[in-house]
Amino acid sequence: MKRRIMCLLLTLCMVLSLLPASALAAEEQVYLALGDSISSGYGLSDKTKRFTDLVAAGKGYTQINHAVDGNTVSKMLETQLAGGRLDEDIAKADFITVTVGGNDMLAPVYVKVAERYNSLMGTDIKPDEITQFMLTASQVQKLLMFSSVCTVLEGDSSEGLPPYIETPEFEESLADMEEDLAQLMDSIRDLNYKAHVVITTQYHPYRSFASQFTALGEPLDECAKAFRKLILECAEEYDFLVADVYTAFRGNEKALCNADLATMNPDFHPNAAGHAVIAETILALELPERPEQPEQPEQPEQPEEPEQPERPEQPEEPEQPEQPEQPEQPERPEQPEEPEQPEQPEQPEQPEQPEEPEQPEQPEEPEQPEQPEEPEKPEKPDDDDDDDKKPSRPSSSGSSGVEKYYIDAIAGNGGTIFPSGKVSVQEGNNKSFAIHPRKGYEIAYLVVDGEKVAAQDKYTFTKVEEGHTIEVVFRVMGADKNVTAPYKDLAPNAWYHEYVGVMLQRELMQGVSETAFAPDDPLSRAMLVQILYRIAGEPRVFWRSDRPEFDDVSRNAWYASAVYWAYDTQIITGKSESIFDPNGKVSREQFATILYRFARYRGDDVRIGDDDGVLAFRDADSISNYAVVGMQWAISEGLFSGVSEGYLAPRMNATRAQAAKLLYHFL
Repeated sequence: MKRRIMCLLLTLCMVLSLLPASALAAEEQVYLALGDSISSGYGLSDKTKRFTDLVAAGKGYTQINHAVDGNTVSKMLETQLAGGRLDEDIAKADFITVTVGGNDMLAPVYVKVAERYNSLMGTDIKPDEITQFMLTASQVQKLLMFSSVCTVLEGDSSEGLPPYIETPEFEESLADMEEDLAQLMDSIRDLNYKAHVVITTQYHPYRSFASQFTALGEPLDECAKAFRKLILECAEEYDFLVADVYTAFRGNEKALCNADLATMNPDFHPNAAGHAVIAETILALELPERPEQPEQPEQPEQPEEPEQPERPEQPEEPEQPEQPEQPEQPERPEQPEEPEQPEQPEQPEQPEQPEEPEQPEQPEEPEQPEQPEEPEKPEKPDDDDDDDKKPSRPSSSGSSGVEKYYIDAIAGNGGTIFPSGKVSVQEGNNKSFAIHPRKGYEIAYLVVDGEKVAAQDKYTFTKVEEGHTIEVVFRVMGADKNVTAPYKDLAPNAWYHEYVGVMLQRELMQGVSETAFAPDDPLSRAMLVQILYRIAGEPRVFWRSDRPEFDDVSRNAWYASAVYWAYDTQIITGKSESIFDPNGKVSREQFATILYRFARYRGDDVRIGDDDGVLAFRDADSISNYAVVGMQWAISEGLFSGVSEGYLAPRMNATRAQAAKLLYHFL
């Protein structure tokens, strides 16, 4: 008996050993965190205290965090979701949180505050520099800055300034937020219909300041409430849950933010206690059951029952789906019984052409309803075929009796249009688009509904009653030959003269001194990331406690922001965890790899074909493993060619003149 039990146990062990690990382990649940610096944990000394970490631990989920400091919904759409960068992570997520609203609410305030403070003090502080400035400013400067904030928020009747909440800028920020939320949810639901999506409301960060600075009390609280109301109203229409952080913070007596009156610290980010409250608010949500995506197509498959009326022919039809034209051959052997009717089998073939009601089997292609499989409310999308791809919004707008239309906004190479993509507008409303060329480009013209329109940096569709399209065409500003004049080492007839001239004209490259450009000097790592940083529009870089700082990159260095931006975006890495080597030379293969990563970051199509391009060179085997993909891409794009017949020289250092030529063609 014991021997039999042992045999059974051994057999069971052998069977289990053949099973994949995934079959034995519980299915992994994935939590995706999106949003701004609240989700990234800005201002926390211990990153593990982020609310996202607490939520992941509380639910037992594996966390993927793609939060970016300074994010707004529009930035997420333009820099993260565009080009399918997050498609894979969104598709596999079971739970998604989004923190937005703070930057949308305060960005226009900071613009007005910077204008006011600069007019008083004769300074030139940029809106995105205010927070950093306040950390190092004197007490008097801080008081004047807070005074400017209060004036902007509260208004000043003596100066004819309305309260901020009554300004067009505030109304526009709310309207943009609603449109962007719609696009965000459309993007998520296109990829993942089953995940629970939670968006947090914006809290009041300066509640403790209210007694000393009244404008930081009620006026700012009204702004936070307006954003909270907008998110709550959008929740059902755009299919997401709301974590009401505003109410949770308001009802808590603890100091939940880093802001501190004693030190005049304006940091509005939550502290560890604040992150704990956000996590509790999210974990307390009751999660409704999400419908299974496949269940919706199964219902339209019921129309297969109309095949029942065809039951008389069903004996033949089971063969027809497998052999659509062969059933005609079995009919011929059945009709030889009527010798005079060999032609009749051909005649039934004609009725069998009406059997092309097998095309009604195309209704079986409620695979077409699979397009509307995204709507939770499929009753209403049926009324509008044009909205198949975005059924969630028309369905709810139909219930309110207000139609929505879409404006397709596209920007060519050389600049941006905001908002972009498929933008929804309620019937009868106006919609404005802001157009921004990059450095070295200008607006050539617009194409509105197929008609060419003169160049302008803002275009408004008024009283929208139908769908529209708007496309912006940019052109390169011609290189001014005079820009090369100050540099005595630039030969007018040199091969690089045009390329260097364009880089100088666009302010992407500069001389190494007032009179020297040094075209033949090696390109350094700091120079390259600074050029790419300028091409990217010099986005704001936050100094984070959770990010290592390089010992050889001073915060005051001219390339510091570019280095940490390139590091954060994974365009370049350090030589080690503590060394960046800003003066290090850039080889041709390093240049190709860094440019490839930048193109991918920018959303360019970086797909490459086979490796014939690389293999065409005799020294292809000398390319470092990490650089093969980048070199192949650069060759396929026509950016790199051999330095001599049959040789690529991947490890040769790139010069500043060569960099100008490569970047000229890349742009």
